[in-house]
Amino acid sequence: MLTDVVTDGTSRAKLEFVNTSGVDSTTNGLMYLKSNPSTDMDVSVLVGNYTTLGDEGWVQFDGVRLYEIDQSTYDAIGVSLTDSDVERLFPYVDSVQHVENPVLSVEGDNLLPPFTQWDLHDNATVISPYELELNATGLNQVSAYNTNVLPNQNYVFNQEDGAELDVKFMDENNNTISYLGEVDTFPKTFTTPTNCNSIRLYLTNYVSSTGTFTFTNPILNLGTEPKPFVERNPSYLYASVTLAGNENKKDISYQSDGTWYVDRNFEPKRKLSGLDEWLFGVNSTGYKQVDLQLSNTVADSEVVVKHDGSIIKHSYPINGADQSYLDGGSKLRISIDDSDSGWNANWSGGDYTDSTLSRTMTASEAIKAYFNGWKWDDTNKNLYSRYDPSVTSTDVDEVITRNLHEENNNKNYFLSYQLAYRIAIDEELFDTSANYTVTYEILDKYDFTTNNNDVTVHYANSLKSAFEQVVSKQSDQGTQISIHASQIIDILARLEAGGL
Repeated sequence: MLTDVVTDGTSRAKLEFVNTSGVDSTTNGLMYLKSNPSTDMDVSVLVGNYTTLGDEGWVQFDGVRLYEIDQSTYDAIGVSLTDSDVERLFPYVDSVQHVENPVLSVEGDNLLPPFTQWDLHDNATVISPYELELNATGLNQVSAYNTNVLPNQNYVFNQEDGAELDVKFMDENNNTISYLGEVDTFPKTFTTPTNCNSIRLYLTNYVSSTGTFTFTNPILNLGTEPKPFVERNPSYLYASVTLAGNENKKDISYQSDGTWYVDRNFEPKRKLSGLDEWLFGVNSTGYKQVDLQLSNTVADSEVVVKHDGSIIKHSYPINGADQSYLDGGSKLRISIDDSDSGWNANWSGGDYTDSTLSRTMTASEAIKAYFNGWKWDDTNKNLYSRYDPSVTSTDVDEVITRNLHEENNNKNYFLSYQLAYRIAIDEELFDTSANYTVTYEILDKYDFTTNNNDVTVHYANSLKSAFEQVVSKQSDQGTQISIHASQIIDILARLEAGGL
């Protein structure tokens, strides 16, 4: 369980599972605790102000979330997974979100940007992007740059010309761990501490108090061997795709021969609405079960989210309201509370033949109306909007086609489930000759996506292997060019023989 906390600096924020030990802190930032019960159990969650009784103070909580995780991840938390790792892996999202349009960034050999992006001393002047001149008037006049690093990792700093270097090692909260100490011989290899999350590099004149100092072509690279200077050149991958998954299976986006594909194992977000062909299931005390026939599904893989964003509990068999299960025959079953639908407690799926209605309303149509945001008024024998009770209707055709969730900028029920086999999409559904481009920025990311937590990257880990890859690709291109040239010559010969 995790939450983001802000305090007044002295009051203690408390997070706990009731009747168990919890955690408390006066520090702003992420708080979390983990629990590994031996059996399934119902728990209550407590967040509160743990300040001494009688003292005044305040604490604020935001983004409380609870995740079920596998044992290996559980064991790694607090060991190989730092607090920042935990925050990245388990972000706050509204309800259920999948990975939408993931972005992957990869650094090049040089982790340092041009001097124009450094924090420069007043006496320092940028001569060119990777050349800095310091006209020193005293000792230790520093220009600095912060960059994220990996813990317990080797790095090499080098420069073609310059005075001294120092490095400050910091943890994930930017607290100082230690310093490398002043260095004036390059290249310099160093190893980050085990709890290091970032470093701050200082280029300075530690030895000489006055004079002109030039720093040229600084480079910071991974490993123990210095690499030839190159400018910083990060690469980015922007994938316009929705990816879903669970602890056993995941959608995978991958590249093959220059073309990107998605190995689709999930239907990530299927809308449930009045457009579906619903069937009445059973009437039970306080709720009704409704059914929807699907296809190509894996049993018990469903995640159903209600129109209010709450996650419906998976349960087999269904024994209460707001539960669901997906059976082996691809039939989805959902239980709906009578107070949420307005249906009479004794209604068992018969047609509505009330004279107030424009025509007979079947059980399937009554269910469609519910999934469109309408509630049944059993007293007045009509339907009304769950968003505005003054909006009523007796027109059966209206309530099964008019979606009030969407009219009120709200969400429908939606369903995610695992596919039993891959689906092929007909090419005729797409205009393959057209180009489509859209640019936008998501502001409330918690309401749209979650974080990527598993990326596999293939790369050349040495200059030799990189060179061999380039040679191989150029050879392949040469082969293709020769094949194309031969084909073009053959085509021209045929055209000439035909008198063209």
